[in-house]
Amino acid sequence: MSKKNIWILFGTSVLLSIASICISLLRSEPLTWDGMSALVGILSLLVTLLLGWQIYTFIDIENKIKRTIKEEFDKKAKDVYIAIIGNTLTYQVEDARFYIEEREWNRALSLQIHILQGYINLNQKEKVEETVDLLTTFFHLHIKDVSPENIKRTIKELKRAIPHSDKAYELLLFISSCLKK
Repeated sequence: MSKKNIWILFGTSVLLSIASICISLLRSEPLTWDGMSALVGILSLLVTLLLGWQIYTFIDIENKIKRTIKEEFDKKAKDVYIAIIGNTLTYQVEDARFYIEEREWNRALSLQIHILQGYINLNQKEKVEETVDLLTTFFHLHIKDVSPENIKRTIKELKRAIPHSDKAYELLLFISSCLKK
């Protein structure tokens, strides 16, 4: 039950209570004080308040349970995401080594860019640092063999890597100085 429905029910019960008081005051007999009816009225008011409080508490607990379940689900989903990306990155590292051995520089660089993206997304600074070191060595040795598209993609990812690695900025400077030549 939503809070809007609770307020509607609360408002309706208050209106009905006021209407019943008005109807009881309209009777023509003289009003007399009856202690027992006053006690019953007070007790019924307290019971109504306790029931309202109980309903509100139940709805609040229900919302807390839903929130807790969502947080746990999100945490588990993040763990699964990290595991999948981590396994993918492991295979990509092996593939990049293979392409380097085969001297297919653009494929190797393309994989290294994907690896760098993955480590940035996982916020693993040490791995970003290692990948930037590999890219630095790669560019120092093979910058002439790299396609312009891969250079653009590398520059884009190195800009994203700057908060994770100081060496990313140095590599950007090196690439830009080589491009000016």
